[in-house]
Amino acid sequence: MQFLKKKNRLYLAYYDLGGTPDMMGDRYHTALLLAPKNPDPKLKQSWIFDVKSTMTLEGPEWELRCAETRNRNFQLAALVLLGRIPEEVGGRAIEGMLRGVPVPAMDENPEWMCQHWVWKAIQRLAGEKLIEKLPSTPEALWRLGRTFAEDSGTPDLKKAVPTCDMNGRSINSEVAPLES
Repeated sequence: MQFLKKKNRLYLAYYDLGGTPDMMGDRYHTALLLAPKNPDPKLKQSWIFDVKSTMTLEGPEWELRCAETRNRNFQLAALVLLGRIPEEVGGRAIEGMLRGVPVPAMDENPEWMCQHWVWKAIQRLAGEKLIEKLPSTPEALWRLGRTFAEDSGTPDLKKAVPTCDMNGRSINSEVAPLES
């Protein structure tokens, strides 16, 4: 009898900016989230991969973040399941794959935002065969997820995080409520 290994989940994650749209008018910050199967919402076992703006002495810059994070926080509004990842492919391995995804200087393209990096990151992971072939373009997948997040409403800490597949169909969430 062969035992099934636990596989991590890779998600396209939408974090609610609290009703304050970003510079381009979007109310969600977008990231990739690697989480264990059925994560304990209070533990720090997941990995977040994204770009965020930061202030330096030279002015604002985009910064790549590949870091361990809590499995759930109050801003996590919705998830799109991108795939199940072998447990031995952890955060550091994915970080190695994503370090090569370009992050432009902020003044090079003022309209470039976090989702643009996520689109390229998803392409890289699909190219590495870490996730299945996408049913559409990364941008179309992101738009589908954003619509799903908008339709799901404000994050509710007493409910599991709304989750859909890459076709926009609601699926059972493995990311449990933060509050009981």
